[in-house]
Amino acid sequence: MRCCHVKHKAEAWTLDLSDEGAEIRDAAGDLRSRFTREEAASEFLLPSFSESIKQFRAPVEGELWYFDVVKNDLKEIKAYINQGRGGCWPRGGAGVRNVAIRDGLIGLACIAAGVGLTVWSIVRAAQNPKTRDTSSPTGSSSSGSSCWGRGRTDFCDTAS
Repeated sequence: MRCCHVKHKAEAWTLDLSDEGAEIRDAAGDLRSRFTREEAASEFLLPSFSESIKQFRAPVEGELWYFDVVKNDLKEIKAYINQGRGGCWPRGGAGVRNVAIRDGLIGLACIAAGVGLTVWSIVRAAQNPKTRDTSSPTGSSSSGSSCWGRGRTDFCDTAS
């Protein structure tokens, strides 16, 4: 990666990514910054089109330095950052996926149970003679009265 800092402009620096962490080394090979995987995930900043930032950014010596990085290396850094973020979860990245699948299946089961109970209650209500509504669906019977309660005559208006 090419350093964009005023004092080290156009120098070729290196970013070493490993399971133990990440290290930024200057052109002479001297260690300038060291990060754990979790620190790298939170402190490394990738280029952002929406923020009009073209360079990779990382803290070096207490300030944020900018680096030009080729596209393939950016993909590697992004994958490293994503692995670091997955490691911050108690169960890791695969555990998060498993929890999401489990929660989705629980949601689908609840939906199926709700639909089943609704259908069951409609069927039971249709079979119960006490709750059966023999009037037309519009609430008007053919005799000219309109009833607004199921099987109740005290809410009926009789047409004269």
